[in-house]
Amino acid sequence: MSLRKFDGTNFSYSKEQMENYIIVKGQIDLIQNATPPSIVKPDEWTRMDRVARAIIRMHWSELVYYTVQSCATAHAFWATLLSRYEKKATATKLYLIRRIYNLRMKESDSVTAH
Repeated sequence: MSLRKFDGTNFSYSKEQMENYIIVKGQIDLIQNATPPSIVKPDEWTRMDRVARAIIRMHWSELVYYTVQSCATAHAFWATLLSRYEKKATATKLYLIRRIYNLRMKESDSVTAH
């Protein structure tokens, strides 16, 4: 499975793609939970966390790397990405919804041109 590198734009798409890839690799618990469940051994959690961080890192550009380079866990990586980029994505969605809502066809235009 190949993903496009996240470069700071279109976070909604990239987030969904990274989440799906992490689910396929069986690492979703690591970005959802800051602490391991009691049934998982600490050394196994550390190994899984390392894999999850590598998966996430593989799918971002150099620009995004500097945003999260100080994060020590996959959960911290993910939380930082969400706090940094998801706000912009929400604002963009609202802007696009507003544009679609206000979209009007001119009487002189054809439907195809509109």
